Amino acid sequence: MGDTVIGARLIDLFSQLPPLPAHEGPNLLLKIATPEAEGDSAKAPPSMATRQAEAAVLTSFQRSRVEERLAERPLFPGAIGTGSDGPKDVPMAPFGGAARRQAAQVLSGGAPVSADDPYVRAQRQVGEQLDRLGLRPRSEARIHIDEHLIEHGAGFTRAAAGEASLLRGGEVTLKTGAPANALARATLSKDQLARLESLPAREDRLRRGDGDLAEVVELGVDHLERQLLDKKVRIAGINRAVPNDGKLTLVNTSWGDNVYVVAESQAAYLGDAPEGSRQHQEATRLLGYPPRKETSPEGFQGTTDEDHERLAVAVGERIAARMAEPEIKARFDRARGELDQELAAGRKKNVLVFSAAMNDYQQSARLGHPEWSAVTEAGVPNLINVGAVGVPGATGKPVGVAPFSSAGPITLAAPGVDIPVGEFDRPTGSGTSYASPIALQTAALMHAANPNLTADQLAQRLVDPRVTHDVPGTDRDGAGRLDPFAAVLSTCSPGPVLTNAAPPM
Repeated sequence: MGDTVIGARLIDLFSQLPPLPAHEGPNLLLKIATPEAEGDSAKAPPSMATRQAEAAVLTSFQRSRVEERLAERPLFPGAIGTGSDGPKDVPMAPFGGAARRQAAQVLSGGAPVSADDPYVRAQRQVGEQLDRLGLRPRSEARIHIDEHLIEHGAGFTRAAAGEASLLRGGEVTLKTGAPANALARATLSKDQLARLESLPAREDRLRRGDGDLAEVVELGVDHLERQLLDKKVRIAGINRAVPNDGKLTLVNTSWGDNVYVVAESQAAYLGDAPEGSRQHQEATRLLGYPPRKETSPEGFQGTTDEDHERLAVAVGERIAARMAEPEIKARFDRARGELDQELAAGRKKNVLVFSAAMNDYQQSARLGHPEWSAVTEAGVPNLINVGAVGVPGATGKPVGVAPFSSAGPITLAAPGVDIPVGEFDRPTGSGTSYASPIALQTAALMHAANPNLTADQLAQRLVDPRVTHDVPGTDRDGAGRLDPFAAVLSTCSPGPVLTNAAPPM
């Protein structure tokens, strides 16, 4: 039977289905599970050498704010990028010329994509099917990638609109760096700003070993709040910058924070504190002996992995307990609510935001707390929180949730394993950070096939059971694995959100 006939029958099948159910938002259920039987074995924690190298990079970044180029220290991390134009630590307009040029630059670069790559093969099959049905016209949507580092943003931009993408057309922009302080001051409350402004001095105090366990925990809590406020400010900037032309704007934010990551970083303030300092004494009390040291082959000296892991558990448990206290819980509920208000305001301007769920399930489960892997903004209703699954057909086995993909609440899942994007001179990359722009890509394809769809309607359609496949035994797939062919085809079916649509026959 010819593909055209098959396509016609599929469209007929969709036309006979009942209307889409009323949208109730993302799946808000959270079921904490042990690592799954599909090979989801516990992953070893980051090595001491890795922690030391990352800490050195972060410390260098925190101490090199290039203050002669800025009126004041940025309130949020801007992460200097290293693109061909040189370091970037200056606020960039979301849809300005610099963001367009940066996107064009990274889309023209990257490692070559192999035609035999499993993800490329799967994409090609879907693209050929859509082309035969005339359902892959050029997109007129804005595709905006918001990222701290250009090195990361390059890979995510390629995942959304690069050589291996199904997308044709689209107005692609890549904004990197920190949001402007003026925008933060116009968006945040006085108490939120005061906590942000206190962070550098508090970090310096803990680096010297002058703090105590309570200060280490409180700084971790405030870092988690900062991540929520950072995303709120960035979305506010996008809402202000997006033109009032009704055009669909799809935004990707593949960054976040969670209790696991913060506990790991804060534990270093204890384990690596100067001997005899207050923080060293706190670490000794928690461990029952002074933190043991080791030197890596690279020459880094620091706390042994075993002791660092024990300290991370102690710190993480205290951070989680602190966040459950009424005063702190109210602060985080407020920050999440304000982020959701910005996202809802964006929906009114036809802006839909996708975000990565993070990649820390295995490490968190190893510490006995898989729930710590959930990104801080998980469960915010107007945010599409994307988990990662394998690539269909890549292993010959049923597609499962990627072992690293974090706990939820998750909205939906998309491929995020060995995606050919050429990041950091590697041919492929894995993570929910790639799954998120791939889900965005599907939304752009749906809108290209039916430009009548609004941001709200796309959000509803993306979690419809007709366009997702449930991954048994886990909630880390949210509504299920997104099927791009079914998703685009569904735009041809009648229903309450498609009153102006007609099948292309």
